[in-house]
Amino acid sequence: MTSAAATPVEPASRFIGAGAWRRGLSYGLLGLPLAFVALPLYVILPNHYAREFGAPLALLGLVLLAARLVDAVLDPIIGRWCDRLFSRSIAAVLAASAVAA
Repeated sequence: MTSAAATPVEPASRFIGAGAWRRGLSYGLLGLPLAFVALPLYVILPNHYAREFGAPLALLGLVLLAARLVDAVLDPIIGRWCDRLFSRSIAAVLAASAVAA
């Protein structure tokens, strides 16, 4: 009967690279200004709509949750579409941008 020797597990940093955390940090920092805008909207707007227009808070929370779920599904689809446009040509990107604008 043969026994397999356990192989040591290599650290993930060896595969990722030494500067990977810097790349991740710089990528994540792009979302910081958006968080400064989005958080007050999610905190202040439901209270405003409930007070001024009499909308139930549960319904407002459901609408915001639905918007986030739709966003979570559409973001990767739009990202893949943009990647395909960039792989075709810059003219395709500019045309799509003009239509979107």
